Amino acid sequence: MMILPLLQLPSFSIPAGVILLLLVGLLLLAMALGGWLALRLRPLPPRQPAPRLENVLDALPLPAALVKPNGRLVAVNAEATPWLETQSPLRLVSPLTTLAQEVATSRKAETVQMSLGEGRPTVRVQASLLADEEHSLSGVLLLGQPGDSQAGFNLTRLVAHELRTPLTAIVGHAEILESCNPTDEALWRRSRDFIAGETKRLARLVEDLLALSRLEASPPLLRPVNLRSVAENALAALFDQAEAADLTLTLDAPVGLPRIQADPDRIQQALVNLLDNAIKYTPSGGTVTLQLTSEGGYIRVEVSDTGPGIPPADLPHLFEPLYRADSARHRPGTGLGLTIVRAIVAQHGASISVASLPQQGTTFTFRLPVAR
Repeated sequence: MMILPLLQLPSFSIPAGVILLLLVGLLLLAMALGGWLALRLRPLPPRQPAPRLENVLDALPLPAALVKPNGRLVAVNAEATPWLETQSPLRLVSPLTTLAQEVATSRKAETVQMSLGEGRPTVRVQASLLADEEHSLSGVLLLGQPGDSQAGFNLTRLVAHELRTPLTAIVGHAEILESCNPTDEALWRRSRDFIAGETKRLARLVEDLLALSRLEASPPLLRPVNLRSVAENALAALFDQAEAADLTLTLDAPVGLPRIQADPDRIQQALVNLLDNAIKYTPSGGTVTLQLTSEGGYIRVEVSDTGPGIPPADLPHLFEPLYRADSARHRPGTGLGLTIVRAIVAQHGASISVASLPQQGTTFTFRLPVAR
């Protein structure tokens, strides 16, 4: 039975250079945070100085500074040297200090284009709060924006937003670890586990950005492929995950399907992403099905589930980078899995659509050309 409404989504492309810049920054940041937290978590010898936050910001290839709500500079990286006043003590130029104070007062992130003074270049800066429900406002993160392209700007804004949440949690709980009584083991373990979880979240984001950049950097290696074999490999990769969730994972494909013209590794990655997504959102006892059907010169690929469906308001945004519906925010993921799927499908000259209704499951569909 066809599930409606059926939504056809446009192709989306992100400049490879922008993605590479951001993922390198995130990877270096994750590595710096790992080293910093390792030092925080292990017992330190007497009088050993604590690592500085500047070391974390220096891992970013973009200008970055952390400012207290009153405008006092806490940390700044080497890339942000042009943001500093020339005289001592070390402080940001007046426009950036004012921006940080305004954001701290309004508690709303801002992205502005501004002049840093006579003879200085105009820059675009995003100011984001470092605060959450558990911790009071700890400061404002200022992050420079690369280039002038709208795509680059939008992606940087999205990544900065995703980066802000785990960074806020890590900084807040690292301060708790530093100040809590050694005898309060429960509080120490809670903060340690929280930091570990947010660090893993950063690692997942970096890995997905890396996958997206690889797609943009090189074309697919097309050749005649047995799609049924690729589908079996994708299901095998997720069999244990489905079994642990008490779900039935099935392949519906006739024997003797014609070969398709495709890159098998990338098609398998797309199928794994779609199946993994279906497994996450299907309740225990449900079914996830991968169906392959011959249609003239194409093979139609459908991944369907018996989950709760997707709200109509979320359907137009599913393939946008880093988009996560409100109902999905408590589940693990980065919001890039479906973006990667669409990029892979587009590289094969196809498009992907989604059909869903609440409480009636969801079906993702695309077609791949038969090899000539």
